[in-house]
Amino acid sequence: MIKHLQNNLSEISQLIQKLNNKQYSEKQEVLSFASIGQHVRHVLEFYICLLFEVKAGVVSYEKRKRDLRIENDIHFAIQTIDSINAELSEITQDLPLKLTFIFALEPSCLEIINTTLYRELAYNMEHCVHHQALIKIGLNNLTEDIKISDSFGVSAATIQYRNLQCAQ
Repeated sequence: MIKHLQNNLSEISQLIQKLNNKQYSEKQEVLSFASIGQHVRHVLEFYICLLFEVKAGVVSYEKRKRDLRIENDIHFAIQTIDSINAELSEITQDLPLKLTFIFALEPSCLEIINTTLYRELAYNMEHCVHHQALIKIGLNNLTEDIKISDSFGVSAATIQYRNLQCAQ
């Protein structure tokens, strides 16, 4: 699983290297006035929360820093991806975790549930793929010059399903 996570993040890194900072940080109507950089920052910060809070045994994605450097500076985003990939390389076993999350606007709606590191890594992968689909929309809106893999932003399960449908 770790190699797949790293490959997925590296695919984002390779893609954003083809952009300039203006393209990367430009807010687009088609993305509900978000930018490609904001989507990249969002998924990277979920990984950061998980990887740096795992030692404490409690993860809260709501506590992410929202570091604007990730969403505005391609080089910093790439460095962040490299750092996440290095941290992923250090994972050798699954660990029990508690996940805290807010599921409604009322202050009393904080939940704590049992989870594991591997379960949260799987969630982060699916979350990342979802945002890659949005990034793909933003890239297609910006330019036709950048070639984007047909599989970018598509889950492995969907690709397998499509391949089975074509084979029939």
